Parts: sequence; structure tokens; C-alpha cells
Amino acid sequence: MRPCAVFCAVLLLAVLLAAPVHAAEPFDLPDRLYEESGAESLLQNLPEEVRSIFRAQGIAPDQMGSTDGMGIFHVLSEATQTEIQAPLRTLFLLFGLIVLSAAVAEYAPDSLRFAVCICGSAAAAGIFLPHLASLLKEVETVLKAGGAFLTASIPVYASLLSFSGSAAAGSTYGALTLTAANALSVLSTGMFLPLIRLFAGLAALSPVVSFDLGKLMNGLHKAAKWILVLAVTVFSGVLSMQTLITSETDVLTGKAAKLVASSTVPIVGSAMGDAIEAIAGSVSLVKSGAGAFGILASLVIFLPICAKAAVWLGVCLAGSFAAEVFSETRLSSFLDGCAASLRLLLAVVCSVGAVLVVSAAVVLCVRGAYA
Repeated sequence: MRPCAVFCAVLLLAVLLAAPVHAAEPFDLPDRLYEESGAESLLQNLPEEVRSIFRAQGIAPDQMGSTDGMGIFHVLSEATQTEIQAPLRTLFLLFGLIVLSAAVAEYAPDSLRFAVCICGSAAAAGIFLPHLASLLKEVETVLKAGGAFLTASIPVYASLLSFSGSAAAGSTYGALTLTAANALSVLSTGMFLPLIRLFAGLAALSPVVSFDLGKLMNGLHKAAKWILVLAVTVFSGVLSMQTLITSETDVLTGKAAKLVASSTVPIVGSAMGDAIEAIAGSVSLVKSGAGAFGILASLVIFLPICAKAAVWLGVCLAGSFAAEVFSETRLSSFLDGCAASLRLLLAVVCSVGAVLVVSAAVVLCVRGAYA
């Protein structure tokens, strides 16, 4: 009875092994990974302006491999186009106001010169501060859009890392980047933007008060810059080191698993190893496309507002230089305060953009466990 049972078991095993196995088409695997990882949602979570630019150039996460350098150049050049009519008009108004204020102060009695300076500074504030307030609203919108895109891309990047066999790296990456996204939202909208508004208020008060506000503004500016630099450096260093170290651990685990499989079951284990390598190549293709798309999307989100802020900073610096030439110290002090606000604004935007770029670049640098 026992030999009969063994014979039946062997026969059943032979029938099962002889049954045809239909493998998935290898060319369908990247498309399936692209859908199951959620990478297609990256384009949908972009702001409408950025999404329209990408669609006009035919750029998507699954098409980054076919995108040439000229397409990326056109995307970046179109994104960085900024309106210069308003800054030039404001600059000419400031030049005219500076010349008029200097001429009136030159011929005014000594008792009225202070009032002339105050009126000139108030007029300069009325010319420039509405543009600064509008720019701050745009920056707040961009920061929220960048934070939303980062929050939406974290599960995609983490799942792609896990699909590549780097489960530990994926979990570490997801936890660190999600923490950074929440911290960015709190720091940028809850701390730095109110601080920039405080800078603008102090700049408007500087021509009126009798004491110098420059030292206070310089101290706040330096403290804010150090906080930004420290936060971005710590995030980039910790994320890069922790993700790369855990990915190397995953690589060793994957190689050990392939070695055990090929040594214990020589024929089937070798075929299994080849199949795993093919799957790893597909995952690496999707992962690279999603990471490159994330870098490009981050640049397109933040470069326009950086260019616009840089233009307005140039207006402030040129106006401050002209005020110093005509000895309008109070006007120069006001414009220097506005320039400090814009420098801090640029630092905040560049720091948040750097976090998004680093988050996507790490995904590109991490090797798969079966690579």
C-alpha cells in the first residue's frame, strides 16, 4: 500500500510540473509596475500650470526614458519665464520718487526736510509693499503645492524601493521623508512666512523710528538662514546615509537569497534567479523614471517663483543704490529691509525645493536588492 501511495504522489508531481505555465509578457511588466506603484498619480498631483507644461511637452513618469534634453530645456525655459513689466515699472517709479524727494529736500527748509523724507519713504512703501504682499501669497501657494506633491510622491517612491527588493530602505525612506514633509509644512507656513512679513513691517517702520532697526533685522536674518541650512543639511545627510546603508543591507540579503536558491535547487534556482533579475530590471526602469520625473517636477514648481523673487530683489538693490547716490538714507534703509525680506524668501523657497530634489534623487541612487 505504501509503495502505491508513493507512486501516486510522484505521478501527481510529474503532472503538475508538466503543466504549461503562462508567464506575463516581459514588456507588460513595467506598465503594470507603473500602475500598481501609483507613479501615474505623480502627474495628477502637480499644480495645474505645471501639469499643462508637462502635457504640452509630452512628459510623464513612464516616458522619461524617451524624453530628450531639448524637451527638458523647453520645459525649464517655459517655466522660468517671468513678467518683467511690473518690476520695471516699479523700478522707474522708485527712481522718479528718489529724484523728486532729493530735489524737494534740497530746497526745503531745514524744519521740513524730515517730513519730506518721511513722505518719500511712505510713497516708496505704497509703491513696493503691495507687490511684496502679492509675491508672498504666491510663495505660500507654491510651498503648499510643493508640500502636497512631496506628500503624494512619498508612497510611490517607497513602494518602488520595496518592489526593487529594498524593503528596509523603502520603510526608512517613507518614515524620514514623511517626517520632513510635515516639518516643512509647519516651518515654512507657520514660521518663515510670518517672519518675512515681520521683516517687511520692520522695513516700513525703519524710516520713521529714530533708532536703527538694521541690527535687529540682520540678527533675525542670520538666525533664520542658519535654521534653514541646518534643517536641509540634517535632512539630506540623514536620509542619504540611512537609505543607502539600509539598501546595502537589502542587497546583501537579496544576494544571499539568490545564492541559497541556486545552490539548493540548481536548475530551478538558476531560472528563478534569472527571472528575479528581469523583474529587477523592470523595477529599476520604473524607479528611475519616477525619480527623474520628481526632480524635474520639483524644479518646474520652484524655479518660476525663484526667478520672480530674484527680479524683485534686483529692483530693491537698484533702488537702494540710487537712494544712496542721492543721499536718501531713509529710503535706502527701507529698500534694504525689503531686500532682506526677499533674500529670506529666496532661501526658504530654495530650501524647500532642495528637499524635494533630494527626496527624488535618493530614489535614483538606491540600488535594487537583486541588481
